[in-house]
Amino acid sequence: MEHDSKAGENRERRSCWCEEASGLMRDMMRQMGPPERARRHFEQAHIEFLRGVRSLIDERIERMQTRGSAAQGGSTIPVE
Repeated sequence: MEHDSKAGENRERRSCWCEEASGLMRDMMRQMGPPERARRHFEQAHIEFLRGVRSLIDERIERMQTRGSAAQGGSTIPVE
């Protein structure tokens, strides 16, 4: 949330309590670290997520190439 002064010149950034709590939780989790089993699970999930994104990109490339080859198959018009 931003606070405007009466003159409108100074703006200060105020953080929400939820941002502070989120930061504290994040720091605490980093210090504790997840158990090895959980870490491996999340790592594998991250890999699978990236594979899904790669599939979406590959599909989009395929559609663009297919559309591009169809557009290249046009007819020739003789010009005098």
